[in-house]
Amino acid sequence: MKHKIVVTAIPCGIDLLVTATAEDGEIIARHICSKEANIDHDTGFTSDWQHDKYDKYYPDGWELIKGAIITEGPELATEDLTCPFCGDIGYDKYGLKWHLMHSCDDYENTEEE
Repeated sequence: MKHKIVVTAIPCGIDLLVTATAEDGEIIARHICSKEANIDHDTGFTSDWQHDKYDKYYPDGWELIKGAIITEGPELATEDLTCPFCGDIGYDKYGLKWHLMHSCDDYENTEEE
């Protein structure tokens, strides 16, 4: 029997917080997606991303199931910050920190003075 892992998404600032949850309610994997179109790849429906985590939790087999994918809702960001490196807009302070640490190539390629 394959165990079911349910993938869900909710708004998180301007991005989506995506979780993969085991049958017992344990969150096996979390990921921030910048857009809904990335969810299937980033959670392993169409790639091998996150499969190592799923295999570790369910070594005897698993399957991914799409749960609720909520892409619209109340605006959660309370600020409207702009990345000073690439110019992306609409971040709260936590979202900007995540952006700088994980997805801003301009920041990553900045040389220290």
